Amino acid sequence: MTLTLLPDKVGPGPIEGTVRIETNDEEFSVLEVPVSGHILGK
Repeated sequence: MTLTLLPDKVGPGPIEGTVRIETNDEEFSVLEVPVSGHILGK
């Protein structure tokens, strides 16, 4: 999976969130993956 951030929505500094994936699997209908990082300045 490749995620792209919208430049006009983020600025330099820490970023933290969750990627939520909905599946058709009855046992695992939702997969949540924590994501964190640091946006570098120009």
